[in-house]
Amino acid sequence: VIYMLTEEGLRSVFETAHEHVRPGGVMLVYVEATPERFEQNATRAKTRSSGEVDLVYVENSYDPDPSDTTYETTFVYLIRRNGELQIESDRHVCGIFPLDTWRSLLREVGFAVTETVFEHSETPAGKREPMFVCSRQ
Repeated sequence: VIYMLTEEGLRSVFETAHEHVRPGGVMLVYVEATPERFEQNATRAKTRSSGEVDLVYVENSYDPDPSDTTYETTFVYLIRRNGELQIESDRHVCGIFPLDTWRSLLREVGFAVTETVFEHSETPAGKREPMFVCSRQ
């Protein structure tokens, strides 16, 4: 869902999901980014090792135009195999919509929507990540 860049694209995903969820079924949607919660230049890093391979992963989120529905996330990987450094990077353009847009689109396509929070091992302390429990009647 994070790769839907327009409201029309987001609505299309929800319409398709609604068609595929059986009556009485449920779809969970985790909202990764919203304008209300977006932190310009938010950066996180992780380190992992396995055998002779060490990996440092850096992720940075930046919104060059907060008035539109997209932002970019850049990933940098520092990979060391037996001490030899290899650097890789990747850039993703992602969609960002207000929570009210999520709520209204989910309801417009026919879901009954309950809002909750999603907490996982990477959720920063004190942050509440929105999640929608969407049921088809």
